[in-house]
Amino acid sequence: MKTAAIICNGPSRENLDLKIFDNITTFGCNAVYRDYAVNYHVCIDYPVYEELIQALPSKDHDNIIIAKEEEQFEPANKPGVRAKNNAGVFALDQAVSRGYNNIIVVGMDCIVAEGDSLGNIYLGSKNFPDKVSFDDQKRRLFYLDWFCQQHPNVKFTFSFPDEIKKYNRIEAKNVVGLTFSKLKEKLNA
Repeated sequence: MKTAAIICNGPSRENLDLKIFDNITTFGCNAVYRDYAVNYHVCIDYPVYEELIQALPSKDHDNIIIAKEEEQFEPANKPGVRAKNNAGVFALDQAVSRGYNNIIVVGMDCIVAEGDSLGNIYLGSKNFPDKVSFDDQKRRLFYLDWFCQQHPNVKFTFSFPDEIKKYNRIEAKNVVGLTFSKLKEKLNA
């Protein structure tokens, strides 16, 4: 299996040492570069893209993936309202399109049913002024579940702190959960 990690920015990943991903390909959403050097930098919004261009060395610019035109929105064939895309699912799509079929995800907090699932660890900083709404989180969860169902040959592992106990339901059969302690064991094996 070809393994990659998607690093999103929900508060659940705040205390995870991202160095556990040093030996696998990483896709970082938006401003992850502030905390960790990823292989691919994924963003939806042009202000974030401009921040990445200014902050990263020019040798890393080819590894910035900005959603263009239709990618700015959820796929037209997804049921329901076609809303603006989000960096987390866009990063999943980029990993799948590059042939990764074992994808580990941290910080995608729309799955979490407790704590600050609406937050972002960069909230209040440049390009991240506002929380998303509860309705937006429900839509993101539906979109994530639908996306995973569209890729039944990919294993999606969502990892969260050990102390989190309540999760929103995901119907996709190719999605599993893993605590951070079990993830560390697995990656160190």
